[in-house]
Amino acid sequence: MTDSVNITQARVVIQQIDLPNETLQATLLLTLVPTERLHRLDLHAAEPNNGWIIQSVTVNKQPVKWTLADSTNGEKTAFHENVEDAVEMFRAGVKDSDAGGLHISIPQEAIVQESDPNQWAGLDVEIRWEVRRPVDGIRFEHENPMSHTRECAWVEWSPNNGRNWWPCIDSIQQMYPDIQFSISVPSGMIAVATGNLTQQIVDPTTGDVTFEYSIPSGSTASGVQWAVGEFGMVADAVSSRLTYFADRVHSWKLVKECTEQVHQMIQCMEEYLGIPYPCPQHKIVFVPVSYTHLTLPTKRIV
Repeated sequence: MTDSVNITQARVVIQQIDLPNETLQATLLLTLVPTERLHRLDLHAAEPNNGWIIQSVTVNKQPVKWTLADSTNGEKTAFHENVEDAVEMFRAGVKDSDAGGLHISIPQEAIVQESDPNQWAGLDVEIRWEVRRPVDGIRFEHENPMSHTRECAWVEWSPNNGRNWWPCIDSIQQMYPDIQFSISVPSGMIAVATGNLTQQIVDPTTGDVTFEYSIPSGSTASGVQWAVGEFGMVADAVSSRLTYFADRVHSWKLVKECTEQVHQMIQCMEEYLGIPYPCPQHKIVFVPVSYTHLTLPTKRIV
């Protein structure tokens, strides 16, 4: 999967997140260069039983055939309008793909060979999808006056969790180039994500806020993480690279007590391993049932 293409650009856009109904709508824009004549692009993607609905797939702005395959039990689930074509693509996909997922047919007229016979022209792939009430990958928490929690959502961290919320090559061997990530949230909420916050854009009509992040090259698909909620923010008292976020109803005194030794832990690990901590930023987001780390990696950590 990772040997047949080189990804040169990636942009992930979550246009809308509906916390009460536990849904999100998103778009992926990929620019990739084939390393060989490419007939099909295989991406890891969560399966229909995880609430996925693929809305459209285009290659170089042209609609293409695709299928979403279930890897857990070998069953086919085709959402393309041409069912027979989708079934054939599924059968081809399960033969030589390392996982079920999104199999995209590449029109051969789009495969253009450069003057150098070993080079191919780039392809622009756009995928629009929706996730409704996911079972894995994204957690939604609803407002509960009894437990003093408010609505929020976050990506759960696990080694191969990227595929549960965005179509990707979800492998530690696939290091992405710079990823542009944006997420729009309702007024009053903020979106915390991996990477550098580059700008915030307020919709003058709805009041929704779009948070734009830039994630430096070297991240894996599962390294792209985010959390949305009515969070407050506090910087670490000692280290400028540590920032903490928590729901405003949480006790900030408790948050500070939980994190006051974090900078010392990082310093101890640096001294023990003899290498500097590889992330210039480390964000810790406290959510109602757990917490999640959003780091900004500058190099691969093995």
